[in-house]
Amino acid sequence: MIKPTLARLALACCALSMAHAGVIYSNLGTPAQFDGVNGWEVDGGVDGGQMIAAQFTSITTAPLIGVRLALGISFTNLANSPIEVYIASDSAGLPGAVFANLSAVTGETPGSFPTGNFVDFVCTGCPLLIAGTSYWVVAGIPNADLDHFETQAEWNWNTTLDYSSGINFAFNDTQFGGGWQLGSNDVLRPAFSVDAVPEPATVVLLGLGLLMIARIDRR
Repeated sequence: MIKPTLARLALACCALSMAHAGVIYSNLGTPAQFDGVNGWEVDGGVDGGQMIAAQFTSITTAPLIGVRLALGISFTNLANSPIEVYIASDSAGLPGAVFANLSAVTGETPGSFPTGNFVDFVCTGCPLLIAGTSYWVVAGIPNADLDHFETQAEWNWNTTLDYSSGINFAFNDTQFGGGWQLGSNDVLRPAFSVDAVPEPATVVLLGLGLLMIARIDRR
């Protein structure tokens, strides 16, 4: 017979494991971390600025919750958020139309670079991610045409050796008008994770696990 203490630990570990089913993609590692001294530049230019995008593929069909990015600000003259983040649909292997607009969680802002910090971005009425479908997390400067040279930021590199495959990392130097271009396959991608609402079956199993823990405690 399993002792109640051991059973509770086993069930708690199971519940914790299932809770992570909401993570669609992450290169943050455990515990979550990032490179505090290197990153991809997100900044303003003469008539625009450089935008950075990282691709992910949804492992399930579920409503998007939001993303977590490691970000830092080298300098900014803007009173409002100096970085905008959104999810883009995939268009022939490059970032396409806006799929979901995101906003930083209240009270969370990028720290000074180096080293930066994690910032969570969420959406209201988030759309449904489709299993097996690719999307892009995009970071740029809001109103770049008006606010060029007002901000220089960094999207920090990951430390889990998540390298670009040549088709899952892109940049857009908007001031040159060349559109999105794929990065090479020998560079580190930026640090980020994507979360979605866990599947209903996962929520049910998690609830059953908690009920079993309660029954063991009563015994």
